[in-house]
Amino acid sequence: MVYLFKKKRQLDYVFLISSLYHMYNSLKILELEKIKENNTLGFIIAESHKKTIEGLKISLDCLKFKIHYISSYKLYELYGIKGLIKKLQTAKKIIKELREFYINNFFTANDKEFISQILLNELNLNNISHIEDGLDIYINHNSKEPYGKFLIKKILYPKYVNLPYLGLHPKIKNIWVSNKNLVPYSKFKNKKILEIPNMITNNSFLHCIAQKFKFFRFIPNNSFIFWIVTNSEIIKNKYRYLQVYKNFFAKIEIDNILLKFHPRENSNDFKMSIINLLKDLRRNIIILHDSIATELFISYLLSIEIKPIILGDISTAIFQSKIIYDNTLPIISKLKEVLDTLGIDPIIQEQISKLHYRLFIQ
Repeated sequence: MVYLFKKKRQLDYVFLISSLYHMYNSLKILELEKIKENNTLGFIIAESHKKTIEGLKISLDCLKFKIHYISSYKLYELYGIKGLIKKLQTAKKIIKELREFYINNFFTANDKEFISQILLNELNLNNISHIEDGLDIYINHNSKEPYGKFLIKKILYPKYVNLPYLGLHPKIKNIWVSNKNLVPYSKFKNKKILEIPNMITNNSFLHCIAQKFKFFRFIPNNSFIFWIVTNSEIIKNKYRYLQVYKNFFAKIEIDNILLKFHPRENSNDFKMSIINLLKDLRRNIIILHDSIATELFISYLLSIEIKPIILGDISTAIFQSKIIYDNTLPIISKLKEVLDTLGIDPIIQEQISKLHYRLFIQ
């Protein structure tokens, strides 16, 4: 009797990502790894349809490697019971596809998402790494699932309840961060902390993306302030919040303002209040496309030797700008002035304040 076995193909690196910032960090890690042109990459891209990330089409020909495009999934497609069931079905589809390969290195940039948790739990992989996804990696607090989500998972999928995330899953060996000095090491016992290189120049992926998304359209001709605006969902006193910035701009003589709203900002009224504030002060306004990753855009500006003043407060991007670029850019944080206008969890507020003090108070 002859048994025919399907020969497994090899994927040297597989990345589970959900934003252009994740993609950019993935490419910087690959540059550091000095991978060979015959290495094969696999991408599982969240919120992706027809090879798009965050609503913008990205051609994977920007990557000079052999690519296997693995099944994508919708990150925010459904909520509640229907959402969890749909995500479990999608995860099973991805797992079936991945089991056709030998995978040497697996990276996840959003390990608290349900599909990511399922993959980590079900796949038998040896070398798994977590890539930072914002500030959580630098904050020493224990995050809990919302009670409703916890209850649904406990009833339907008890083995996926309260799985550790933010790099704490026992299968994760390596944690990739932008700044090793800020990581609370006591939180990551038995994990190897690695630093993502800050490669601003000679990055072909960065310049390919900049060309495709026409970054040049958003760059003012003269000096400018790049205002990274906080998501209005966490602002409880919008009038006082806006007053802080009105007072700031009244004292600043720079006319050109580049605005970047949060990619999930859904209040047109709030957007117009920001725009009208600047119009009343007779400022020239350019609005950066919501789906362009702020860190990606700043890297591009630095690569062409443009240094704007970065302005913001609680937004992850303002912290990330300081963490990644440090003294490369003039960065102004107004967090201390607006903190009492924000409606965030007191524990998170305390941790954010401590991180702010470490970064901005010299």
